[in-house]
Amino acid sequence: MIGPVSWQKAQNSDSTEIKALIRRVMAEFGFTSSGPVLDAMPDPDAFNALGFLGVLRFQEYIMGTYAFLPLSEDTVEIQKIYLVPELRGNHLGREMMKQLERIVSSRGFKKITMLSSGRYQAALRLYDQLGYVRLHRPEDTSAFCDWQLEKVLLDD
Repeated sequence: MIGPVSWQKAQNSDSTEIKALIRRVMAEFGFTSSGPVLDAMPDPDAFNALGFLGVLRFQEYIMGTYAFLPLSEDTVEIQKIYLVPELRGNHLGREMMKQLERIVSSRGFKKITMLSSGRYQAALRLYDQLGYVRLHRPEDTSAFCDWQLEKVLLDD
Protein backbone atom coordinates (compact mmCIF):
# COMPACT_ATOMS: atom_id res chain seq x y z
CA MET A 1 0.00 0.00 0.00
CA ILE A 2 1.25 3.49 -0.78
CA GLY A 3 -0.20 5.42 2.13
CA PRO A 4 -2.90 8.06 2.27
CA VAL A 5 -3.77 10.10 -0.78
CA SER A 6 -6.18 13.02 -0.97
CA TRP A 7 -8.58 13.88 -3.76
CA GLN A 8 -9.14 17.61 -4.20
CA LYS A 9 -10.68 20.07 -6.59
CA ALA A 10 -7.80 21.90 -8.29
CA GLN A 11 -7.17 25.57 -7.51
CA ASN A 12 -5.33 28.26 -9.46
CA SER A 13 -2.37 27.90 -7.10
CA ASP A 14 -1.99 24.32 -8.45
CA SER A 15 -1.61 25.41 -12.09
CA THR A 16 2.19 25.30 -12.39
CA GLU A 17 2.44 21.93 -10.65
CA ILE A 18 -0.38 20.48 -12.80
CA LYS A 19 1.28 21.56 -16.03
CA ALA A 20 4.65 20.17 -14.88
CA LEU A 21 3.02 16.82 -14.07
CA ILE A 22 1.31 16.66 -17.47
CA ARG A 23 4.56 17.51 -19.27
CA ARG A 24 6.40 14.84 -17.27
CA VAL A 25 3.91 12.08 -18.08
CA MET A 26 3.59 13.08 -21.74
CA ALA A 27 7.39 13.08 -22.13
CA GLU A 28 7.51 9.61 -20.54
CA PHE A 29 5.37 8.38 -23.45
CA GLY A 30 7.35 10.22 -26.12
CA PHE A 31 5.23 13.36 -26.53
CA THR A 32 7.63 16.29 -26.50
CA SER A 33 5.71 19.14 -28.14
CA SER A 34 2.91 19.66 -25.62
CA GLY A 35 3.95 23.22 -24.72
CA PRO A 36 1.42 25.22 -26.75
CA VAL A 37 -1.46 22.96 -25.70
CA LEU A 38 -0.58 23.29 -22.02
CA ASP A 39 0.11 27.00 -22.28
CA ALA A 40 -3.45 27.45 -23.58
CA MET A 41 -4.96 25.32 -20.80
CA PRO A 42 -7.36 27.36 -18.66
CA ASP A 43 -6.47 28.00 -15.04
CA PRO A 44 -8.11 25.52 -12.66
CA ASP A 45 -10.75 27.99 -11.41
CA ALA A 46 -11.85 28.70 -15.00
CA PHE A 47 -11.79 24.97 -15.79
CA ASN A 48 -13.93 24.23 -12.71
CA ALA A 49 -16.42 26.97 -13.59
CA LEU A 50 -17.27 24.95 -16.72
CA GLY A 51 -16.58 21.37 -15.65
CA PHE A 52 -14.22 19.79 -13.15
CA LEU A 53 -10.45 19.53 -12.65
CA GLY A 54 -9.26 17.42 -9.75
CA VAL A 55 -5.87 16.57 -8.35
CA LEU A 56 -4.57 13.57 -6.48
CA ARG A 57 -2.14 14.53 -3.74
CA PHE A 58 0.36 12.24 -2.09
CA GLN A 59 2.75 13.58 0.54
CA GLU A 60 1.61 17.14 -0.31
CA TYR A 61 2.58 16.85 -3.99
CA ILE A 62 0.22 16.66 -6.96
CA MET A 63 0.73 13.17 -8.35
CA GLY A 64 -2.31 12.89 -10.62
CA THR A 65 -4.94 14.91 -12.44
CA TYR A 66 -8.41 14.07 -13.70
CA ALA A 67 -10.95 16.34 -15.40
CA PHE A 68 -13.93 16.79 -17.66
CA LEU A 69 -15.58 19.55 -19.65
CA PRO A 70 -19.16 19.54 -20.98
CA LEU A 71 -19.59 19.16 -24.75
CA SER A 72 -23.39 19.39 -24.78
CA GLU A 73 -26.36 19.18 -22.41
CA ASP A 74 -25.88 15.45 -21.94
CA THR A 75 -22.24 14.74 -22.92
CA VAL A 76 -18.87 15.48 -21.34
CA GLU A 77 -15.31 14.93 -22.49
CA ILE A 78 -12.91 13.45 -19.96
CA GLN A 79 -9.51 15.14 -20.12
CA LYS A 80 -6.24 15.49 -18.25
CA ILE A 81 -6.01 11.93 -16.90
CA TYR A 82 -2.40 11.73 -15.74
CA LEU A 83 -0.74 9.76 -12.95
CA VAL A 84 2.96 9.63 -12.08
CA PRO A 85 4.60 6.23 -12.62
CA GLU A 86 5.47 5.88 -8.94
CA LEU A 87 1.77 5.55 -8.06
CA ARG A 88 0.62 3.36 -10.94
CA GLY A 89 -0.46 -0.16 -10.15
CA ASN A 90 -2.36 0.88 -7.01
CA HIS A 91 -5.79 1.20 -8.69
CA LEU A 92 -5.61 5.00 -8.49
CA GLY A 93 -6.27 5.41 -12.22
CA ARG A 94 -9.41 3.30 -11.82
CA GLU A 95 -10.46 5.40 -8.83
CA MET A 96 -9.88 8.63 -10.81
CA MET A 97 -12.18 7.36 -13.54
CA LYS A 98 -14.81 6.19 -11.05
CA GLN A 99 -14.73 9.56 -9.26
CA LEU A 100 -15.17 11.37 -12.58
CA GLU A 101 -18.06 9.12 -13.54
CA ARG A 102 -19.78 9.81 -10.19
CA ILE A 103 -19.35 13.58 -10.59
CA VAL A 104 -20.48 13.50 -14.23
CA SER A 105 -23.56 11.44 -13.35
CA SER A 106 -24.43 13.64 -10.34
CA ARG A 107 -24.47 16.66 -12.66
CA GLY A 108 -27.01 15.00 -14.95
CA PHE A 109 -24.80 14.07 -17.89
CA LYS A 110 -25.56 10.79 -19.67
CA LYS A 111 -22.60 10.20 -21.97
CA ILE A 112 -18.82 10.42 -21.63
CA THR A 113 -16.39 10.73 -24.49
CA MET A 114 -12.62 10.94 -24.39
CA LEU A 115 -9.56 10.83 -26.61
CA SER A 116 -6.49 8.74 -25.89
CA SER A 117 -3.26 7.57 -27.47
CA GLY A 118 -2.31 4.02 -28.33
CA ARG A 119 0.89 4.76 -26.42
CA TYR A 120 -1.13 4.58 -23.19
CA GLN A 121 -1.73 0.81 -23.39
CA ALA A 122 -2.42 0.29 -19.67
CA ALA A 123 -4.90 3.18 -19.68
CA LEU A 124 -6.68 1.81 -22.74
CA ARG A 125 -7.02 -1.59 -21.03
CA LEU A 126 -8.52 0.17 -17.99
CA TYR A 127 -11.00 2.08 -20.16
CA ASP A 128 -12.00 -1.22 -21.82
CA GLN A 129 -12.55 -2.80 -18.38
CA LEU A 130 -14.70 0.16 -17.31
CA GLY A 131 -17.00 -0.27 -20.31
CA TYR A 132 -15.72 2.39 -22.68
CA VAL A 133 -16.15 1.59 -26.38
CA ARG A 134 -13.31 2.41 -28.77
CA LEU A 135 -14.32 4.36 -31.87
CA HIS A 136 -12.34 5.63 -34.82
CA ARG A 137 -10.72 8.97 -34.07
CA PRO A 138 -12.30 11.92 -35.87
CA GLU A 139 -9.92 13.65 -38.28
CA ASP A 140 -10.10 17.03 -36.53
CA THR A 141 -8.84 15.81 -33.14
CA SER A 142 -5.50 16.20 -31.43
CA ALA A 143 -2.37 14.78 -33.00
CA PHE A 144 -1.62 13.24 -29.58
CA CYS A 145 -4.65 10.96 -29.80
CA ASP A 146 -5.53 8.05 -32.05
CA TRP A 147 -8.52 6.67 -30.16
CA GLN A 148 -11.89 8.12 -29.29
CA LEU A 149 -13.76 6.30 -26.54
CA GLU A 150 -17.36 6.60 -25.37
CA LYS A 151 -19.49 5.35 -22.52
CA VAL A 152 -23.18 5.81 -21.87
CA LEU A 153 -23.87 6.09 -18.14
CA LEU A 154 -26.61 3.91 -16.76
CA ASP A 155 -29.26 5.37 -14.49
CA ASP A 156 -28.86 4.25 -10.89
